[in-house]
Amino acid sequence: FNLQLKLLSNANLYDFTLSASVMLANWCPPGKHVVLGSRMELLKELKSAASGNKNFIEWYLSETTIQLKQMNLASASISRLSERFSTIANGLFHVASILSQPKNFRDFFSDVVERLVLPLRLCSLSRTEAGKFFESLEVAFFPAVSGSLSTFKPTRRPQVEAAWLSFLHVISAVTVHFLFSARV
Repeated sequence: FNLQLKLLSNANLYDFTLSASVMLANWCPPGKHVVLGSRMELLKELKSAASGNKNFIEWYLSETTIQLKQMNLASASISRLSERFSTIANGLFHVASILSQPKNFRDFFSDVVERLVLPLRLCSLSRTEAGKFFESLEVAFFPAVSGSLSTFKPTRRPQVEAAWLSFLHVISAVTVHFLFSARV
């Protein structure tokens, strides 16, 4: 925990307001009545179903790799991401699952830095490559859920998918911002 605090000690108000604006835009869109709590509970369920399912993580990696190749990401970058995919995916599921409790928002930024920014820094990605990685996670999720995660009833899958995409939009913006911030 001290490491996360040290890493975040140079973050400033801009970093947090940018993150807050992305959260509001994706989780509380104007004109739409979205029950944030129920969406976050779906993410908690998703973590429970996915984190213990090695087949799902492997399937998600496979689908993500296909998407990255179609986006013409460098082979070396794909290889570095593949090596750390399990760590990054489990970090995403962890951050998603803790958001179901309002008191856990306080740990959001330290978890993002520890579980996502630091492993992604080890991949030496450019900003464009990091953006493509998160984009590929979005596209790859649908086939991965359909092919390997039968925990959710077919009628519930669209809700899980919508919650995950909304989460990925936020987490990608926040992670990429902190990943390339000289302050963190």
